[in-house]
Amino acid sequence: MSLPAARQVHEAWVLPGGPGFEDWSLTADVRAFLASGRQDGQAKDDTTVVVTTPKAAIVKGVDGPDWAVVCVLLDVQVSIHTDARMGYGLCAAMQWSQDRWQVATGPEPAPALRLARLPTGR
Repeated sequence: MSLPAARQVHEAWVLPGGPGFEDWSLTADVRAFLASGRQDGQAKDDTTVVVTTPKAAIVKGVDGPDWAVVCVLLDVQVSIHTDARMGYGLCAAMQWSQDRWQVATGPEPAPALRLARLPTGR
């Protein structure tokens, strides 16, 4: 949960012509996390722990052999001063480039779902 780490991920995952770092939905999500946790604006502090576990994935659509919209659902557990937990979904138009899938050129697809609090079972 840091903007410098998000920038490194963006550089590795997003093809030229894809969403720019400042406009990328994942950048906005990291900024929102840092703001809501009253972090310093660039990275979480050392007392904050974030654990993400992939729980599901789905291919929403395919258009030919080298383009797809793919979603990954994560279980995100955060410990700041108290524990918090949420579900998170990220969808991206993906394009096969050289030897791997990367975020495709063009605008991001419309969001597939809205985030909601998960019941804690207490």
